Amino acid sequence: MKYFAGIVSLLIAFSSVAAAQSVPRQLLSTPTHLELDRPSVQAQAGATVNYTVTLKNAANQPVEASSDLVLQVETPSGTKSITIAKGQSSASFAWQANTAGIGRMQVRSGKLHPASGLVLVAPTPAVQVHAPVAIMEHAPPHAAPPPPSPPTGHNHVPIGAIATASPTLGAHNQPGGTPAPAPTAPQATKLALFVTPTSVLGNALDHTWTATVDIAALGNNGEILPVASAVQVHLTSNLGQFTPADLVLQPGEFSNFGNAVTLKATRSGKDSVQALSSLGNAGPVEVDYMQPAPAKLQVLLGTPQLQGSGSSSVSVQVCLEDEAGAPTISGDDLQVTLDAAGQFSKSPLSIPHGLTCSEQVTWTAQRSGAASITARAEGGIQGANTVTFPSFPWYLVWLAALGGILGAVILHTDGLFSEQWWAHTWRSLVVGGVLGAIIYLLARYGALLMPSSVPVAIQNIPAVSGTGSFVLGFVGGIFGRKILKIDDSESGSPPAPQAQGMAGGH
Repeated sequence: MKYFAGIVSLLIAFSSVAAAQSVPRQLLSTPTHLELDRPSVQAQAGATVNYTVTLKNAANQPVEASSDLVLQVETPSGTKSITIAKGQSSASFAWQANTAGIGRMQVRSGKLHPASGLVLVAPTPAVQVHAPVAIMEHAPPHAAPPPPSPPTGHNHVPIGAIATASPTLGAHNQPGGTPAPAPTAPQATKLALFVTPTSVLGNALDHTWTATVDIAALGNNGEILPVASAVQVHLTSNLGQFTPADLVLQPGEFSNFGNAVTLKATRSGKDSVQALSSLGNAGPVEVDYMQPAPAKLQVLLGTPQLQGSGSSSVSVQVCLEDEAGAPTISGDDLQVTLDAAGQFSKSPLSIPHGLTCSEQVTWTAQRSGAASITARAEGGIQGANTVTFPSFPWYLVWLAALGGILGAVILHTDGLFSEQWWAHTWRSLVVGGVLGAIIYLLARYGALLMPSSVPVAIQNIPAVSGTGSFVLGFVGGIFGRKILKIDDSESGSPPAPQAQGMAGGH
């Protein structure tokens, strides 16, 4: 039984590897999205927040920019531009956190999927009024707080302010000089829930949808306040899984910003995320796990191969991409028509629903040189590619002929390169070169049957390399007559002398 379990585990591992390799590697060379190194961050007012944005492919791996890539960075205080230099995969920028509150960072460039993140700017103890929790959209720099009001008969503390005890002031304001009790600093009474982004694009490579979840503590009027005691938070979702699903805000903490929870789903659809805690429930937040619609076809071509008939062939596979160039899938089967000069082993092709690519087919062309292929599918999406089919490598034939001449030289070494040797052997050298070329061509196209009298495994000699063609020609120069069953007797040899009668006879 244990052997059976081992075999099953091996099959599962093999199928997992095969599934991971089902998308061709060519699709991973294209950048598809931008990513911030900090999906959420908490900072104090007046601090500088540093970010790094990275250019990544569909497998979430860094990709170098093929040319200078200009990025538009939208911050709570305005928009700025940065550049990922050619040959680099990332760039950095800084943002000054002047205004307390919660803001959103977004980085965009062309059709790439943008990067987004949240920043919570916590008020410092010197700041008298907290900013509301509403997302800051290009908020102006924080203004200096107004001067304190003259003391009155009541020591009034504004709602949402951080007040510090002042016994001296209180003693003057109370009858009889009795000190007033120190006012209690306001504390959080509820939580706010944030999911970034709420429209999550799926990854066709592993069929996952990933977002981040953050919690912030608020006062009655939506101001950012710390919690007075430990608050346990439990996250719930209809479709996704959290890592982790439970977190704790310790006394004095404003949020879990900077340590965001990961939300991951394995299928598309509508989700509802909620946070449960002793400060009440936060949410629900509606999340949409979307699969980007196919926008174009990527035609992937293999390496052209020269066939025995003189034609060339290349493998063809068609894959679906979204607007940003990331692999995607279709909810329905797609029929793809191929258009090119030549013949296909199968056309039209089908890309089944839920898959990114079609099966591989063979495209055969009769002529060498550059050729174009176009793929078209339902919905008006299409793609094209070009390939250069190779011409016949005649230099390999010349190498084989040279090998055949050398083989003929080996057969005729008596008086090598002497005048008599040249006079009697030059014809054999020509024949050896011709036999070397013929044997090479026959071996290349698999039309050669080796007799048992030739002690050479000619099928093990690579016919597509320069060394292999030379060796095949050499074999042809030595054994060509036996292989082709040509009479090996030397023509032009003087006949053997005959007796001219009997000794002493007339």
